[in-house]
Amino acid sequence: MNNFPSKTTMIVSIFVIALLIGVRQTMKHSTDMFQMHFDWDKKELIYGKDHLKIDSLSYNYLSLSGVDSTYQSNNQNTYSMTFPNGKVFFFRFISSESKDGKIEFKAVEWLTGIPDFSDADVKFEELNVPFVQNNGYTILTLGDEFLVKDEAKYYRKKIASQMDVNFLGSQTDVFNFKHEATFHGDWNFIFKEIPKIDTAQVYIISAGIEEHELMQSELKSKLSQILNELATRNSTQKIIWINAPFVKNRSKNELNRAFNEILMNLDNEKLQILDAYSLFKNEKANYLMADSVHLNKFGYELLAKKTIELLQ
Repeated sequence: MNNFPSKTTMIVSIFVIALLIGVRQTMKHSTDMFQMHFDWDKKELIYGKDHLKIDSLSYNYLSLSGVDSTYQSNNQNTYSMTFPNGKVFFFRFISSESKDGKIEFKAVEWLTGIPDFSDADVKFEELNVPFVQNNGYTILTLGDEFLVKDEAKYYRKKIASQMDVNFLGSQTDVFNFKHEATFHGDWNFIFKEIPKIDTAQVYIISAGIEEHELMQSELKSKLSQILNELATRNSTQKIIWINAPFVKNRSKNELNRAFNEILMNLDNEKLQILDAYSLFKNEKANYLMADSVHLNKFGYELLAKKTIELLQ
């Protein structure tokens, strides 16, 4: 009787091991490249405490015990955990809950890899860490939840991974890229915010439309005023306006199509329309989340790829 594994089993095992090594190396390269965006020399300590205990940890969740009862986390900042062996892991998050000295971080993004450790005492720090400024375009992304909700985080990240850019804005996303997108805004809100936003070389605009907004007679006028206000700024070189994408929800798609007809009539020499409707209408791969309305990671990265083409 032969106790050695079969030739097929050995080949499959070698293939799996090689694949895992490749994935690990790809993740390490991605992590190393992402760390390069942070200006670690300019980090500012906001809060720190030793001997916090990890209660639970996963790829997108972290629970810690031992924080001060008055401590309030801020998802605009970056966080670190230092383990007894000296290893440091940085992360950001979207939401958190604190109660009785325990804090839960939800929708966590581990910036430098996911820790293998649990049930450990760690040094915990909240940091303000800016990005390194480079010689690329200054870009401001302006809009509603389309540019900040769910998988929208991959849109700015993909652009920054492919070219030197400096994102501007008063808010930061979970990857620390600045923006001026809001979860609760509509075109009336955006219109009122325009005078307050930073000046940039490139403005990328995208927001959805509700039926009651589409029926407003002054909608086209407001969109034109937004365009002209940004175009007349001395710094402005380009305005990329992403129209509403093709989606598989029939009623939402009809609304998007009607809104796009208004957008296509906007006119300015600095304006470039990124036709997301046509882009996704012809896309065979799955680019939507389960709700058939919002883009998934693939959809946002495809949109970023088309944006990069307009920036080059």
